[in-house]
Amino acid sequence: MISLEEARDLVSLTSRLIHSFTVSSLMGRLAELLDADTEMWMLVGVLHDLDYDDTVDDRSRHGVLTADRLIGLLPEEGLKAILCHDHRTGLKPESDLDFALILCDAISSVIEAGRIEFPVEISLFYDCLEMLSEDKPWIRDRINQNPILLKIELQDLLETQ
Repeated sequence: MISLEEARDLVSLTSRLIHSFTVSSLMGRLAELLDADTEMWMLVGVLHDLDYDDTVDDRSRHGVLTADRLIGLLPEEGLKAILCHDHRTGLKPESDLDFALILCDAISSVIEAGRIEFPVEISLFYDCLEMLSEDKPWIRDRINQNPILLKIELQDLLETQ
């Protein structure tokens, strides 16, 4: 399996560096809350947008190129999460890891758009979510309807980083 340091080096060459590090951090915290494999979840978080700059013209390929590139470097469940994290691929999430990546990716987008710092105040987060939802209406559902939030409280994920 690729190391976290190697993964961070790969992502450092993309336009998604800050976003990827934020998603990775959130994924690590979420793995702790769910008693999952923290290192693997962080790897998935940091690598999920590795092909972002290469798929600008066809987002239905976003995640697909990354998963292809990482075969043999991540377990199958990690590749699957990356494959289905963007709804435009048409692939459906099934596992906690799949849904966790979708959740952390969306949360990171809200945090970045609102320029929010950790620890995140939940009311500020929801204000920023509503504002961002005007341009990206799908983002609200990716957070509010995510089954991971049946297992943990959003505030528990956002309060420490």
